[in-house]
Amino acid sequence: MKTRVTEISDVEGLRDAIQRHEAALLSGDNSKIAGTVAFPHVQFLPDGRAEVYQRPTDLPDRGEASPEWRVSNSSLVGHEKDLAIVRACFEGTGQRDGADLGAGLWCFSLRDGEWLVNWRHYIGLNANQ
Repeated sequence: MKTRVTEISDVEGLRDAIQRHEAALLSGDNSKIAGTVAFPHVQFLPDGRAEVYQRPTDLPDRGEASPEWRVSNSSLVGHEKDLAIVRACFEGTGQRDGADLGAGLWCFSLRDGEWLVNWRHYIGLNANQ
């Protein structure tokens, strides 16, 4: 009998992959980010645009400012054998500490035993209401 997977912790290695991806994004270091995503990598934006990054060198410059956000909660939206979609809720840090910064979807695929982000979709600021 097949057990239904409903929690991130039910998917081996997924929680660690989420944390590694968040840490890489917060670092602003594109080489760290590239180590957590699959290429081509797609970023869907709330205005309907999609950015496609074919290789690590295509990732946008993150600038020098420290990001002022963190993942406050994550939940499993769907899971198949080698695919998992996670909803990440974001909150502010620093001067925006605790502010609701919306949510996004991160689609992970299992490649050579490692969960990597195929695409991300930032839903927007009002996604947690």
